Amino acid sequence: MHSPPPVRYPVGRSRTADRLLGICWMSGAACAGAAATQPILQGMADWRAWVSCAAALLSGLSLWRSRRQAVTGELTFDDGEGWSLASADGAVVATGDARIHLDLQRLMLLRVETTDRHGHWLWVDRDADRPRWRDLRRALYAGARGVAHTASRQGERFASA
Repeated sequence: MHSPPPVRYPVGRSRTADRLLGICWMSGAACAGAAATQPILQGMADWRAWVSCAAALLSGLSLWRSRRQAVTGELTFDDGEGWSLASADGAVVATGDARIHLDLQRLMLLRVETTDRHGHWLWVDRDADRPRWRDLRRALYAGARGVAHTASRQGERFASA
């Protein structure tokens, strides 16, 4: 089995992720608005209609806030042991495992989880660095396979003891 390649990949705001999340939020807000107007048009002021509008507003605000606080820097896999996330000024923000939570082929949602179980969510876009995109995918999937393989081997060792 080949080891995963070393990778340095730029991370930051992704226009593709912004568009995708914006479309999802707008469709949810439109549905909440349509559901809220039904009782109002029928002359019934129902509290549930206003709760759906408030939920849409709060989700939009949290989307906006999370996009403003996105880490800009570099995701690195050098040693085969783990991932590190560095900010644009070179300061290491997190080190640990990177796990794929959503893979859309050109866009991935990752979580870099540290040893104390804190993590950073990242949208990684193919357009950030097309020549290294395949290396990033190989390293992420080989790392996930390696962790699962190691865990199953440890389970076999403990079961046989």
